[in-house]
Amino acid sequence: MGKIGTRVKKNPWLVAVLATVVVFAGISSLVFWKRFEITDRYFLQGSKDAQEQAILLMLTEAKPEIDKNLKMSFLEKTFAVIAGRRDEEQRQADALSDVRKYAEWSFQNHWLNYKDVHKVSSIDGYDLHGYDFALCWNQGATEEVVSKFNVNFLTRSVINKEVNLNCGYFASLKLYIAKNAKKD
Repeated sequence: MGKIGTRVKKNPWLVAVLATVVVFAGISSLVFWKRFEITDRYFLQGSKDAQEQAILLMLTEAKPEIDKNLKMSFLEKTFAVIAGRRDEEQRQADALSDVRKYAEWSFQNHWLNYKDVHKVSSIDGYDLHGYDFALCWNQGATEEVVSKFNVNFLTRSVINKEVNLNCGYFASLKLYIAKNAKKD
């Protein structure tokens, strides 16, 4: 045993390599252990990319509903042409623009925020089992889940997303769009 100890002392490069491996293993295990908190704090909260992904998801979910609800009858189309008001396509485009504005406004006012929910079973009765993160809306009396999703940590992309269309956020968004649609 004495020979091994003297050999390590004589080779400082071996000590440096072993110390580097130990430090790297320690940091890697710490990052793995805290991966949900790191992702929530540094990659989701305040990230323009994460906000843009959420807004695009909302636009994708809202487009069929807007197309269905903002249809105009023949008489309404005729009146719009005669009176010089917005036609059906303009109203639908404006409604999609309103969805984007409302979502951006909600992020700016911190009504929409991301949460690490991998240890939480539900929020306001909405089941979160099997999901690591949630986009929550907190303008109402209680916090509600707008969508739940997982994140691929290697590619930093959202996977397994599910939207809660019964959330109060979408009811509030519908009122906002309806109010703006009636302006002209």
